[in-house]
Amino acid sequence: MTGVQTCALPISHVPADAEAIAGGGAVSNAQRQAIVDELLRLARDQFTGTVGVVTPFRQQANRIRDAISQEIDQATRDKWRMLVDTADGFQGDERHLVLFSLVGGPQMTPGALRFLTQTPNRFNVAVSRAMRLLHVFGDLDWAKQCEAAHIRRLALASGDQPPPVSAFRADLIGPVWEPRLADALTAAGLPFEQQYPACGRYLDFALMKPGLKLNVEVDGEAFHRGPDGLLKREDLERDLVLIANGWTVMRFWVYQLREDMPSCLERIRSRFQGA
Repeated sequence: MTGVQTCALPISHVPADAEAIAGGGAVSNAQRQAIVDELLRLARDQFTGTVGVVTPFRQQANRIRDAISQEIDQATRDKWRMLVDTADGFQGDERHLVLFSLVGGPQMTPGALRFLTQTPNRFNVAVSRAMRLLHVFGDLDWAKQCEAAHIRRLALASGDQPPPVSAFRADLIGPVWEPRLADALTAAGLPFEQQYPACGRYLDFALMKPGLKLNVEVDGEAFHRGPDGLLKREDLERDLVLIANGWTVMRFWVYQLREDMPSCLERIRSRFQGA
């Protein structure tokens, strides 16, 4: 998957709820649910890469694995080569997307806190298992003030600052069907930005509202269809990174827009308004 740029490290802030358990360690029920919800979103958006979940604590891994087996069907788990484990279990293995359950919080027992903060090597293994994107679930406020430098660095790399403003790339707009789709979206009252910068790429159309980042792409035959008649591999890889970073991707061939613009527009409107 060469040539694909990754996005800023996302952290889903989940207020700390760590609970000590018999035999040592800790679990976070809120993080477990947040991870399952994210996996359900990925399934809906047809994420095609491989997926893993890693966490410092064995019982947290067990409970996340149990929840995934109940909520995500076997075919999807097989397609993703789903792996849920601790850093030790991930040694030598990688996935395109890794969800990391930090668990940590101020209410942790001293023993669990020591395990989390005094094992930087194990922690580094956990955060390096992602080939394309690491998505962290944890209490961001706690992590930024944690006594452990490796946890603070992770929090500060979260990319929670607004992205830099990029110049509008009018030169990237296609000559015919992108302007026509733009006119149709405007007439339908749908808000959009053209050539929106995300994940090292420029998106043909970005429609955004709370809870939804929708990317609409216009694909011409010459640039996007491969010799096998399918969408080119680099486009599939690009979509993989965007979906992992929270985008929903819709693609339309030029002939679809040319032959039935109203139905294409209705699909976009339905996805945007129905989210």
